Amino acid sequence: MLKGFLRFHFDGSKVTGSQTPAQLDMEDGDIIEVWLVLKGDVYSV
Repeated sequence: MLKGFLRFHFDGSKVTGSQTPAQLDMEDGDIIEVWLVLKGDVYSV
């Protein structure tokens, strides 16, 4: 799967590849959501 087809979100905001857990104020048990983009639509996986 190509990198450009995935989107990462934490706490309702898009996560960039350079952000660290500390910058996102993540705590143990927090989850980063991964969204798969297909033909212009977005699907949660």
